[in-house]
Amino acid sequence: MRRWALLLTGLLALASVAVASPSGATEAEPHWAITHLGTLGGKESGDYLSGGPAAINEYSAIVGQSLTIKGRRHAFLWQTGKMRDLGTLGGPESEAVAINAHGQIVGSADTRLKGKFGSPVAHAFLWENGRIHDLGTFAGPSSAAVAINERGEVVGSADTKARDEEGYPIMHAFLWKSGKMRDLGTLGGPSSAATDINANGQVVGWSSIKRRYGNGQQRAHAFLWERGKLRDLGVLPGGKESTAVAINDQGQIAAYSYYTSFEGSTPGHNVDHGTAFLWQKGRKATIGAEDTFPRTLNAHGQVIGEIYDGGKQWMDDAGTGLIPQAFTWWSGRQRILAQGEGAWTQGVNGAGQIVGLVFPPSGEGLRACIWERDGRLVLLPALRGAHDSKAVAINEHTEIVGMSGDQAVLWTLKRG
Repeated sequence: MRRWALLLTGLLALASVAVASPSGATEAEPHWAITHLGTLGGKESGDYLSGGPAAINEYSAIVGQSLTIKGRRHAFLWQTGKMRDLGTLGGPESEAVAINAHGQIVGSADTRLKGKFGSPVAHAFLWENGRIHDLGTFAGPSSAAVAINERGEVVGSADTKARDEEGYPIMHAFLWKSGKMRDLGTLGGPSSAATDINANGQVVGWSSIKRRYGNGQQRAHAFLWERGKLRDLGVLPGGKESTAVAINDQGQIAAYSYYTSFEGSTPGHNVDHGTAFLWQKGRKATIGAEDTFPRTLNAHGQVIGEIYDGGKQWMDDAGTGLIPQAFTWWSGRQRILAQGEGAWTQGVNGAGQIVGLVFPPSGEGLRACIWERDGRLVLLPALRGAHDSKAVAINEHTEIVGMSGDQAVLWTLKRG
């Protein structure tokens, strides 16, 4: 309760000194400090699509991926002003994706093994007490970790020895606990993958089911794994497939149901019609209308994500995409966070502060931003000479990590 009061006091203080910009957003330069996190010896931490920070815990420890002096991308831990190389599992590269309050870090790292086409094979790893540990696979070639809870339980996906019709390894969702990798199984189809785990050890993700499309392509449903059993979360009326993306400690799940199949692309680009929903105690609450996709949710069941308007198109390196609008949803109400040229959410904390990136109407490039609890958009400052920026994660102390240009940065509120 005291933490909530302090956060609310800070928000009110910030609001009282805000200065409006011509674009309608609030320029943050007078109120935010930006810290360059450096690199692992290379020229950059990453770029707009990959690399850079991925997560920050409540003790200001930051993890992600940075370029080394040899031009390789390695997982890093940044703490007390220093960036540490977490190494690999014998191969050339690695990436850290999550960290808990105890400083345990998970991700994937290349091994010495080579794949079918000669590329390195990556395994899920756990880094703790200065050492990187290979979490292994289910007798298949590769694996990847995506999340860790405060008990040190890790989830992700790992290849089995089974192969699909095209000869590729079939993966299953895993839970790694007390030194052992547990196969969470499937909902009747061949494959599955975990996407998140909460403090109680409940795991969510997706799994293929027995039913297929007319062309033979497998369908998938969102799942909840708890007490040793997989539960099919189903789909919304008219839906064909679904995916769970995040779960909080209250067991609330952010997911989406979609109506045409896609193959691993960005949600909203290849899914004709999808709808976000919140699953809670066996019931689904629909979030918004069609073309609404969740990113994550906080401890209070506040969901954030994007709405893709099929009438608005933009060109990117991959061709034509859809312009998203950021949204937040809580207690049955949806609010659009930014209008104009498009916006993406990335993270939300318990106080309801949301970070991401936006195309300001001024057309000055992508800008890292924070939406305060009242919906006010604040543009975060950039490093000198940087054009694009993005914020990717925020903790309960309003510390934000992201990229400014091709450099990893930390934004903190200026005090006094």
